[in-house]
Amino acid sequence: MKAYSIFVLFPLLFPTLVVAQFVGGSSMLGPHIGVSNVARATVLGAKFEEGITEAGPGTIGVSGKLDYYSSNAGVLGNQTFIFAILSANYHIKFGDGSLDPFFGFGLGYLAETNKFPDASGITFYNTDGSGFRFVFSFGTRYFLSQNLALRLEFGTSLVYAVGGFDFGF
Repeated sequence: MKAYSIFVLFPLLFPTLVVAQFVGGSSMLGPHIGVSNVARATVLGAKFEEGITEAGPGTIGVSGKLDYYSSNAGVLGNQTFIFAILSANYHIKFGDGSLDPFFGFGLGYLAETNKFPDASGITFYNTDGSGFRFVFSFGTRYFLSQNLALRLEFGTSLVYAVGGFDFGF
């Protein structure tokens, strides 16, 4: 499953890095922790975002996000999820620039592995939940300094909410 995930996740996140290499905008990268839709499991992940162009009263950016979470239901089995997202975000210029509200649309790929014990003692795996998902998210960054921000983000897909730090470079 891990080798399969690399072949699926890399093509989703690679375009974000290519765009970042050529547009020369502002880059943000940071870890986050949050809550998922599966038994409110803890989400661990990271987000990279690159500002691309000014558009009206804001900025358009492209981002790549990778989230991992799992749930252990004891005798009912274990579930593991890796969710990779590529999205376009619109950041609204607000006040002195220390507050950065944004919203975004994108496409993500969920790699799901379910490990269920059978009554006969044989364990079987199921990946029926894997596949592409549309994503809508909104949130805000609060800049503590020019290169450090707190981020709070909510989503309508598999990860409900995350909070973390973003480092600019």
